[in-house]
Amino acid sequence: MTTIKVTTSNEQQGDEHHDEALEQESGPEQGSVFDPETATLEQWRAECDRKDEELSELQDKLLRFAAEMENTRKRLERERREGVSYANESLIRAVLPVLDNLQRALLHGTDEVDVKALVEGVQMTAKSFSEVLEKFGCKPFASLGQPFDPNFHEAMLHQESDQQPDNTVLQEFQQGYLLHDRLLRPAMVIVAKAASRPEPAPARQDNMDL
Repeated sequence: MTTIKVTTSNEQQGDEHHDEALEQESGPEQGSVFDPETATLEQWRAECDRKDEELSELQDKLLRFAAEMENTRKRLERERREGVSYANESLIRAVLPVLDNLQRALLHGTDEVDVKALVEGVQMTAKSFSEVLEKFGCKPFASLGQPFDPNFHEAMLHQESDQQPDNTVLQEFQQGYLLHDRLLRPAMVIVAKAASRPEPAPARQDNMDL
């Protein structure tokens, strides 16, 4: 025999009131905002445990972040050292064929006495070397016949000249070079100075007194 329980509206309302009472009893412990003025001892302990857990998580995150930063610093330092050590790799690769040509010229110079061919070989090697330097932004600048500029020229001596204006470069001992727009090496030059003129002889005065 099956028994069917019929729930009246009063019983339903009573159950709803009972559920609400249970929610009100359990609410402050689970989802309510912690109020230090009204909190019980158990709530204070729970709040302290929660703060300890948050602090532990923050410390763990801080340690991981510090470890990542240290690894990044070491990696950047290693890349910097490698960059400094191998910064000239492309330049050296470009210069090696020039060295090969010089060694071949020296080898042929010892085997045969053909000075002209040797000079031509050295000239070709010097040209290729200049092309390599120019490829990397290193270019010579003209000095001969130019006004002396202390920013680009280093005067070895001054020489009198009546062919060039005063303070003009007469001769170049060592060519100067620029690296892009920056002075790499000044040119060593001889600078003209105005030729000294002989002083006129004093006018002769005849003794008019007799």
